Amino acid sequence: MKTSLESPLRVLLVEDNPNDERLIRRHLTESSSSLLPDSVNFHHAESLDAGVTILADNAIDLLLLDLGLPESEGTETYNRARECFPDVPIVVLTNLDDDQAAVEILNRGAQDYLNKQSLNERNLIRAVRYAVERWERQRELERNREFLKQTQEVAAIGGWKINFRTDTQQWTDEMYRIHGLSQNADPIGEDGFGFYHPEDQNTIREAFDRLITEGEPYDLELRIDVPDDDIRWVRTIGDPLYEDGEMVGANGTMQDITERKEREQELERHRKIIQTVDDGVYVLDETGHFELVNDAMTELTGYDTEELLGEHTSYIKSDEVVERAESTVRSMIFDEHEDAEVTLELDIQRSDGSEFPAEDHLTLLWDDDGERFEGTTGIIRNITERKQREQELQNLSEKLEVLNRILRHDIQNDTQTIQLWTEEIQNELSEDHQETVRRIKQTNKHIQELTENSGALIQTLTQGELKTNPVHLDEIVRSELESARSRYPEAELTVDGSLTDTVVSANGTLSSVVRNLLNNAVQHNRGEMTVTVQLEQDDEFAQLCVLDNGPGVPDEQKDKIFGKGERGMESEGTGIGLYLVNQLTQSYGGEVWVKDREQHQSGREHENCGGAVFVVKLPTANGWI
Repeated sequence: MKTSLESPLRVLLVEDNPNDERLIRRHLTESSSSLLPDSVNFHHAESLDAGVTILADNAIDLLLLDLGLPESEGTETYNRARECFPDVPIVVLTNLDDDQAAVEILNRGAQDYLNKQSLNERNLIRAVRYAVERWERQRELERNREFLKQTQEVAAIGGWKINFRTDTQQWTDEMYRIHGLSQNADPIGEDGFGFYHPEDQNTIREAFDRLITEGEPYDLELRIDVPDDDIRWVRTIGDPLYEDGEMVGANGTMQDITERKEREQELERHRKIIQTVDDGVYVLDETGHFELVNDAMTELTGYDTEELLGEHTSYIKSDEVVERAESTVRSMIFDEHEDAEVTLELDIQRSDGSEFPAEDHLTLLWDDDGERFEGTTGIIRNITERKQREQELQNLSEKLEVLNRILRHDIQNDTQTIQLWTEEIQNELSEDHQETVRRIKQTNKHIQELTENSGALIQTLTQGELKTNPVHLDEIVRSELESARSRYPEAELTVDGSLTDTVVSANGTLSSVVRNLLNNAVQHNRGEMTVTVQLEQDDEFAQLCVLDNGPGVPDEQKDKIFGKGERGMESEGTGIGLYLVNQLTQSYGGEVWVKDREQHQSGREHENCGGAVFVVKLPTANGWI
């Protein structure tokens, strides 16, 4: 048989159903899959006898066998095919869903067992490739075993022989060396079992008893005790000796396998350690295919171990992620090991199609000489929670930045106001000075309240929830209107209707909401500025509307206008007023939006409907009073 998957791949299909034959032919000869060579020579026979005829004139790399042929069924078909094609790998095809039959046929040497009812191009091609590769590996293993057997015949492997007639036992020199004994020692009879470790003595006694009573050979890996309290692992083999049909003795070999056992035990310890790791652990070969995964890796991805082993890393990563990872590995290889380890952030795809952000800490694997790249090993950690925390911290950072700007700008504006009024009372003393002093006190009180509210807001932003209580919105509107009239004497600020008693669920920071809405209405207006306030309520909600006669807000900006810093610090405002309004309103359980004044005034008589309307909707708290 030619080397596996060299082009062309020579396939023989024994199938009596023409529809199935056409489908399988198309899957193999018209596929562009990289798992197949460039060319596939496809042969077809409707019976085993016809297949044998084809085999006589053509070399075949793989036999695809339908179990249900006219001349035979099931395992009988497979057994006949195995006799006719002893040197060709066989993949069985069937319409029967019979697990027991599948296991039996696989145990008899079939490379795979495919149900035609669920057969598709991908499954078929994978089965073909792996069948050819496995068969070649098995043949290579058989050749290696034969070579090893021949090598052992001439190697220094200990041998022994017992003659039942003479009750004598012979050891080779290597047997004495393995036991750590001088050649003067006498291991005859029962004493030979005493060399074995106490925990293994019953095993070897029972095996030897079966050998001499039933003629059953044994092949065991056991421990022996040697001088200086040392323990060695040995492979001990025993076979009966016959003369003229009568068992006359036994012989066998013994090989020191201590180093191999220690390596296996070390590997097993490593495997156990890997299995205890909460993060996913994997090993990829030099082509990026999984060679090892731990249980945590299967839990993270939702795939079974068997599903991942042998698959390319693209099985759980997108093409973009794979290319980025492979590019990183190439850079690490050609940088002469300067960066033997690297950590990547990427998305891992689960079996259900979902993804999760992960951290992949990977390391290059080299041969013992450090010259040849042999693959990568890595640890996959689910960082979903960390990403969420990072986003929460980012959001919190932005909010705290807002508060910082409040303290630096809003309070600064108030201190400037205090300064102006102070200068006024310094210039002259009159009855009006008392009012000025009152204003100074009022402003100072406002500064204190603003500072306290800012502290409360900081606490709210860090704790994620703002405590609310009943607040008289009408009183806050009156107070802030009076303050705005003082700050903006050139603007006309009026109330449309009456400010009836309106109690909402909020807290002291609600004054900042009203103040910023009024400031916004004036600061972003020009010419003859008119600002109108409307206050309405029902049993569940109260609605505050601030109308201006400015240029309005374009439709594409209506959703963005409440973002942090949207206005910019170069304007008269701080650039955070509407952002603060939105954040505070949401923390009360309310909402805020902007619309065109023309839309708001629809159905009402008004001289000028240009401008914008900012609407704050808050839950009422009348039941608390």
